[in-house]
Amino acid sequence: MAYYPSLRDYQIKSERIRIIENIQRLKQALTEQVPKKNLEENLLIATWNIRELGKNDKAVRLRETLFYMAEIISSYDLVAIQEVGEDLKDLKDLIKILGPEWDYLVTDITEGASGNGERLAFVFDSRKVLFRKVVGEIVLPDTKGESSKQIARTPFIVAFQSGWFKFYITTVHIYYGKESKSSPEYKRRVKEISDVASFLKKRTLKEKENHIILGDFNITGRDTNDATFEALINSGFKIPPTLLALGAANTNADGTMPYDQIAYIDQPGYMEFHNSSNSVGVFDFFKYIFRKEDEAAFESEQKKSKLTYKQWKTFQMSDHLPLWIEFKVDFSEAYLNKLKTEEYKK
Repeated sequence: MAYYPSLRDYQIKSERIRIIENIQRLKQALTEQVPKKNLEENLLIATWNIRELGKNDKAVRLRETLFYMAEIISSYDLVAIQEVGEDLKDLKDLIKILGPEWDYLVTDITEGASGNGERLAFVFDSRKVLFRKVVGEIVLPDTKGESSKQIARTPFIVAFQSGWFKFYITTVHIYYGKESKSSPEYKRRVKEISDVASFLKKRTLKEKENHIILGDFNITGRDTNDATFEALINSGFKIPPTLLALGAANTNADGTMPYDQIAYIDQPGYMEFHNSSNSVGVFDFFKYIFRKEDEAAFESEQKKSKLTYKQWKTFQMSDHLPLWIEFKVDFSEAYLNKLKTEEYKK
C-alpha cells in the first residue's frame, strides 16, 4: 500500500476530499482486478510507460498525480518503467509515497535524438524482490566485422529473485518513428526488437536462467502477420499463455494498440504462471481518475498547457496503461520431490 500522510499538505478541504475519493476508487478497482500480494506464493510484475516522468514540459505534473501512480504501482511487486527523464525528482517523490520498503534502479540517460534523453527504471518492493547485484545496459556486439547499430534507448537488464524464483529481466523502449509499415522507421523498429531479443536468447542459453523481457516494444499487432510481433516471437521468446488469451490486451490510452508486451524464456520447472482469470491484465486508470466528469476540477491547469483535456491528462498519468502478470514463486514441493528421486554417488 502507498503512504498518505502528506495528503495533509492539501489545506483546502474540498480538494483533499476529491483526491482521497480518487484514491479510494483506484484502491477498489485494483482490489477487484489485481490478485492480492502474497509474500511466499506469488510475484506480480508490471510494465508501464509513464509519459515523460521527470521530463514533462508540456503540462506540469500535479503532485496529486504521484499519489495515483503510487497507488497503482503498490499493487504490484516489481514494475518496469519507461520514459523516465533526466530529472529524477518525480521518481524519487513517487518512491517516498510508496514507502520505505520500496527501492529503485535506474539507467543513465540515453543521448542522441533517438534516445530522447530517456532513462529506464525498475521499481520494486524489497520485501518481495531481492536484487541479485547484477545490473547492466545492453550493447549489441559487432557482427561480421561491422559495427552494430545500437538500440535507440539502451535496454536495461537486472538479476532479481523472489522466493524460489530466480530470473533476469530486461526492459526496453523500442524506437517508434513513423507508423507506416513501409517506412524505414518502422523497419528499424522491427530490427531493434529482433536484435535485442536474439541477443538475449543467446545469453539465456549460456546462463541457463529464466529471462523476462518487457516494456514498450511499440508492437502493432498480436499475430504472426504483424512484423513487430513476429520479430519478438521468432527470436525464441514466448508470450505467456494467459496474456495471449487476454482479449483486451491493448495498452495505449485509446485502447487500440498492444504496444507493451511481456515475454519470456524459461528453464523448465522454475517458471510458472498463475492460470486464474485475473492473473494477467491491463489496468485502465482513466475509468477512475481524470474522468470526463472531473474535467472542471482541472480546467485552470489544463488551460495553462494549451492542450485539450484528453491530451493534458495523458501528460498527468500517461498515454500508456500498465500491463501486468502473476508468477508463482514457491517451488519447494517440486524441489523436495526431485531430491527424493535423485541418485547420489558415494
